[in-house]
Amino acid sequence: MMKISSLILLFILNIFLLPPGVSQNFKIELVKVINDSGSSYPSDFVIFKNKLVFSAGNKAYGLEPWISDGTTAGTMMLKNISLLKNLKGVGGGSDPGEFTVAGNQLFFSATDNGHGNELWVTDGTEAGTRLVSDIFPGSTGSNPHDLAAFNGRLVYGADGLFGDEPWISDGTSAGTNMIKNIDTISAYPSGFFEFDSIAYFSARDNTYSDQLWRTDGTEQGTYMVKNLNSQQGQSSLPNGFTRMGNLFYFNANSGANGWELFASDGTQAGTNLFVRINTASAGGSYPMNLFVYNNRLYCSADDGVHGRELWSVGPDPSSLMMVKDINPQGNSDPGNFTVYNGLLYFNAADTSGKELWVTDGTEKGTHMVSDINIYGDSDPQWLTVFGNKLFFSAEGLLWYTNGADTGTVQIGNDTIGLESNYVTNLVVYNNSLYFAAQYDSSGIQFYKCYVNTSSIAPVTSGTMAARVYPNPCSDILHVSMNKPLPPPSLEIMDQRGIIVYKSRDGDLTDGTLNIPTASFANGLYCLRVISGNKSEVVKFIKK
Repeated sequence: MMKISSLILLFILNIFLLPPGVSQNFKIELVKVINDSGSSYPSDFVIFKNKLVFSAGNKAYGLEPWISDGTTAGTMMLKNISLLKNLKGVGGGSDPGEFTVAGNQLFFSATDNGHGNELWVTDGTEAGTRLVSDIFPGSTGSNPHDLAAFNGRLVYGADGLFGDEPWISDGTSAGTNMIKNIDTISAYPSGFFEFDSIAYFSARDNTYSDQLWRTDGTEQGTYMVKNLNSQQGQSSLPNGFTRMGNLFYFNANSGANGWELFASDGTQAGTNLFVRINTASAGGSYPMNLFVYNNRLYCSADDGVHGRELWSVGPDPSSLMMVKDINPQGNSDPGNFTVYNGLLYFNAADTSGKELWVTDGTEKGTHMVSDINIYGDSDPQWLTVFGNKLFFSAEGLLWYTNGADTGTVQIGNDTIGLESNYVTNLVVYNNSLYFAAQYDSSGIQFYKCYVNTSSIAPVTSGTMAARVYPNPCSDILHVSMNKPLPPPSLEIMDQRGIIVYKSRDGDLTDGTLNIPTASFANGLYCLRVISGNKSEVVKFIKK
């Protein structure tokens, strides 16, 4: 639970950071109250045939698949698959999940009254939403998992009376078959990944524990690519498959060298340990969150010396480098990589907490975008490019950034005094940003944010690019900026919301100002510069 003082400060900052017209430029609107008895928990949004399909629940039907065209009238339950529901709240229902588009169909897992958890398919209509095949007869269910598109069909793992094995489906009962009975007990296939018309995955057989396998969809074309673990009987458990150029890369347990980065062209000879990041110990670096940017593979990895930090490597393993030791005192644990305006954005934790970061691939060009929560983690999630901004959820609130600290802004409001609006599941659809959130007493419901271009106020010419130094400051705060028109005014507000300083007319006509701060109490302050319809904010600390 956050301290009351922290909540007050964040509330003040959120209001103070809003430039003129921002609430008009981006408008948040409730799409539909799906559950009038509490939260509906919309999740797993996927675009299918120019509609949004997702899971949501209410007291009457429990969790079921829903479909929307973005309007209230066009948002409806796709099909009531299960009559089972939790009358005490949202729960029960068919609990659909893993929505996956393959060909012109949408596959997902769901549970109805008599078949247990099985594979379902839809064409986007109620009549066209149906059980594909009851491959584990009765109410137990085959529990389909790791659904992935593969050459216009679906490949997945399921238990169809022969244990958990790889399956393939074209959406019909006749066209749904076990590809191969790999292990007499269960192969436990996972991580299906299509590469040059072949699906690669992790599986175990009667001889080897979990290793790299491949399939072309036929029994004959399904076999182990290579045993990647040098230690007898141990699993390599390949995961995180990511393509870069003519190879795909993944994390696997090499045995003697632990978990490291592998590369493969799909053949036995062409599948090998690519680079060893951790040479300090035998445990390996366990590279995670593999992401390709500017023909280099980025990941979170632990070299055994610096903790879990941001690394990158090109097609040549000798190009391996730690981009930056973001947290010299521990792990920065970078993740949620997203490209915006030609740069790579991600979340990471330095000594001040987990915040939004950006890199151009160099140490010098890697820095925090904004310290949203100066007391700890804001933990940015769901990084999503919408229009010319990067949107994300931080502390459960909706934010956007243009890449600058002063351009990082929280939008929406907290009308019922919550610490969080529980913003999740951001997706761009039909020129709007859709998400789940709570903005009033109706609970977590289905919302959208769109750009209201007709109400954007005209902007005066010239950019301010306000800067302050030193930061933290002691006796004097130096302010510098470009020379915008009309001449700007300046004010400083403390963490109680009280304005403690205002500039006089003409103070900033030359773009510089020295402000005495010796009398200021120690703590966080916001400096706001206003010029016509433009506004910029810079945070600084008095020590």
